[in-house]
Amino acid sequence: MKLNADMGESFGAWTMGMDSILMPWIDMANIACGFMPLILM
Repeated sequence: MKLNADMGESFGAWTMGMDSILMPWIDMANIACGFMPLILM
């Protein structure tokens, strides 16, 4: 079994996850690489 994780969700001083602690335990990572726009209704 291979473990995959979504990582890189932090932005500036706002930290959502502990990516560096998780890295030794996973085989693959999906890295967030951009801006997720908000759609205001």
